[in-house]
Amino acid sequence: MGKKMKFLVPIIFLIMLLTECDQGERKPTAMSNHPINIELKNQARTIFNDKLENEQSYRSYSSNDVFYEIKAENLTMEQFELYKNQILPKNGWVFFSKVEQAYLFCQGTRQLEMIPPQILVGNKVLGEGDIGRQLVDQWNIIFSHTANGTLNQCYKYNR
Repeated sequence: MGKKMKFLVPIIFLIMLLTECDQGERKPTAMSNHPINIELKNQARTIFNDKLENEQSYRSYSSNDVFYEIKAENLTMEQFELYKNQILPKNGWVFFSKVEQAYLFCQGTRQLEMIPPQILVGNKVLGEGDIGRQLVDQWNIIFSHTANGTLNQCYKYNR
């Protein structure tokens, strides 16, 4: 092996190693049982009761996130208005803004993102939100608690 190859092999290995570490930040830790995630899950169950499906929870250096889906037939746009104007405020969540297709609610620096499904909204192309993406026939529900960084709009606004 030439001098250049002896120098390049460790660098290539290091790049591959660092790339793998970076990609692992948002992998699920099975179901994260971090106390913040448990608190977010309890809030979700209190607010949405038995409508929630496909729970996923993550913990990374920068945030704790809990994701759910709700079938379109289990939450209409009319019912959403009731959540937006009454149920969520009663539980400490204040409407903050609409970002693309997502409705954002804040509880201090925590964020609840509700993205209605494409079949209820009628847009031709799947939309985005602040953190999540729009689904075809299910609401995308995301509870986010920023730990280190400025990942959600509520954190940015309240800091």
